[in-house]
Amino acid sequence: IFSKDFYFDKPLYGDTSPIIIDVINEKPFVKIPPTGPIDLKIKGSNIEVSYENLKQPIKTSFNKTISLPHANLMIRQNPNFNSLKAGKLSDLYFTFTPNEEVVNSVQKGVVVDLLTKNSSIIGLEFKDTNKDRAKDILNEIIKVYNTDAVTDMNVESNKTKDFIDER
Repeated sequence: IFSKDFYFDKPLYGDTSPIIIDVINEKPFVKIPPTGPIDLKIKGSNIEVSYENLKQPIKTSFNKTISLPHANLMIRQNPNFNSLKAGKLSDLYFTFTPNEEVVNSVQKGVVVDLLTKNSSIIGLEFKDTNKDRAKDILNEIIKVYNTDAVTDMNVESNKTKDFIDER
């Protein structure tokens, strides 16, 4: 999500974004999603969504499913929005990137290294234009890794228990 500014557009993330956009699902067999900005005009609880190849703007409100040709979305008000931190915001827009492209981009951007040759401790690095987003991505990777490790240990433990019980 971005706010149009005079010299450059301001990226909005976390508590600097007044809205949260949830992708409910991507629509199959859509070859080309919009490549340009998807403009948002918000007045009170009314939202107007438009972009270059959309025949007419879509008028909706918060917490309603928005059916675009390439995906179903929902726009919610961000309960953690900090207007002081965000500063002055003007026209909002966002760009749509298919889920597979986002995953590929994150995979290419994550650097994993052993901290020392004889250690089992790894270092993770992810660079992004937004430090908070990079931190959130790394924290989510760690969370998924830890959950997977616990699941693996439980499976091994159950196999060991079953083996002992059979004896």
